Amino acid sequence: PGKAVQYLRLSASRFYPRAMLQLGNLYKTGEGLPKNLPLAHHWYLLCSKQGHPACAYQAGVMFDDGEGVSQNHQNAYRFFRYAASKDYTPAQNRLALLYLFGKGTKADPAKAVDLLQQAAGKGSISASYYLGLLYFEGKVVSRNLNKAHQYFEQAREHPNARHYLDNWQQLSTQPAK
Repeated sequence: PGKAVQYLRLSASRFYPRAMLQLGNLYKTGEGLPKNLPLAHHWYLLCSKQGHPACAYQAGVMFDDGEGVSQNHQNAYRFFRYAASKDYTPAQNRLALLYLFGKGTKADPAKAVDLLQQAAGKGSISASYYLGLLYFEGKVVSRNLNKAHQYFEQAREHPNARHYLDNWQQLSTQPAK
């Protein structure tokens, strides 16, 4: 590893949250360091103890996806809930999905929709896509094709949202599934 990684390790070992986050990211992606998911998770956990929401989010993602650690939706829920309480948009989005599907916590569709709306309001493409899907399907919220289309428009960069927009005429005339 080069000098930059050495300085990053030194800063991380002194509990600087941003350095711990960056070191975790390097170990997670394998950029500049050998990929080491358990070590990435270790740095995210240490960093989240410093109260850093992005680290808590990353630790939660690894628990939620079972990436480098055993999949544990309850732990993912705890980390996402903390990061979301600090107004961290990606965590609001992931926490909403746990509430939506009842993973790691009791299903609470109303809370899921509220969190997705908060995240979408801050520009989350993923949250906008999921809201579009929810309004399109009409299972969790009342079907509303106008709202669905608006959210898909906000999520235009999301490949699945683009599919709905590109095929809107055909898809919107079909009855809800």
